[in-house]
Amino acid sequence: MNQQNKELHAAEEQLQTKNAKRGRRREKNAEERLTIEITRYKPFIDIVSDINRMARVALLITLVTCLVFIGLLVITLTVKRVYPYNDIRTNAVGATTIKDEKKDVIYWLFNTSELWANSGIYVKEGDILNIRASGLSHTAIHHLVQDAELNRELREPWSGTAGIDYKLSPKDLLRAGWRIIPNRPHDALVMQVIPASESSARGKLIGTDYLTADNPGLPERKNDIYYIGKERTELHINTEGYMHFAVNDIVLTQKVIYGMMLDNAEKMAEKADSVNGTARAKAIKALREQFERENTRPEGEYKELIEELKNRAELKDIYGRYNVECYSFGPSGESGENEWTDNEMTFYSRKGYSHAWFDDNVGSFLIVIERRNNDK
Repeated sequence: MNQQNKELHAAEEQLQTKNAKRGRRREKNAEERLTIEITRYKPFIDIVSDINRMARVALLITLVTCLVFIGLLVITLTVKRVYPYNDIRTNAVGATTIKDEKKDVIYWLFNTSELWANSGIYVKEGDILNIRASGLSHTAIHHLVQDAELNRELREPWSGTAGIDYKLSPKDLLRAGWRIIPNRPHDALVMQVIPASESSARGKLIGTDYLTADNPGLPERKNDIYYIGKERTELHINTEGYMHFAVNDIVLTQKVIYGMMLDNAEKMAEKADSVNGTARAKAIKALREQFERENTRPEGEYKELIEELKNRAELKDIYGRYNVECYSFGPSGESGENEWTDNEMTFYSRKGYSHAWFDDNVGSFLIVIERRNNDK
């Protein structure tokens, strides 16, 4: 028994000795371990670690950003209002306006088949314009197609914005007096300012009062129609409204149609009288005098005069012989006939088709307008 106790006691002492050695070894290892402590970014780490402080910092940054943005926005809008440099706008019909502190520059593409096309460009009395234009237009798309199909030289050449001054035939010389601006080149660019209440919209024609230089609604005054051509500088605007453009061709109102038919009758009668020694030309001149006395009559009443002119027997027998040498009216669009009682002019009169010779055009002009207002 004693022997066992001695062995147990010895084992306990041995275990205690081992534990003591292990403790001294741990203390020694602990003394030798390297400890690294970061202190340079301690304030930042403290803030990140604190949720409430982080929320306050985020709110402060957001407020500063908003204040800077609002300040820049105010400065930009103020400068843009005082100095509207590179302020670019496009209206409903495609006219693009570039504004700067001195003037407006406007670009618009004009379709030459339109009669008094509304550019959507509004001008005021006293505005001063410089207008330049470039491009090409052709006066008869059906001739263009036929000549291309037959691979032959064009009967009518392409025209620039300055137009073509035809002096090739009696027909062209006679027609020149009935253009929008008489005796100015055919298909040249022209412009007029029409009040907003009378301006045309897309797909809608203007009223008859603004088709030609004469204003049937206000016979005491003429419309302001300007010849532009390639360039028109220092153009002073006399009325307020929208700028409308057209090429310088003939607008076939009732008054114009009757006047051209009288012209044709007179020229044919003169030719016939020179051959036969008759007095028909004198009778036609009497009709012309009547027309000139009554040229302020309402548009619709010219139809009655046309019927009167058509029924004159002294004209029927000379139309087939001399029409081509004078105005050379073409065949009617309905019956295909070409005689004094039924031709393209009587067809246009019946239909009220005043813009017939514009619908046949093809081409476009780029119009550039520099505008400075009278307060600049």
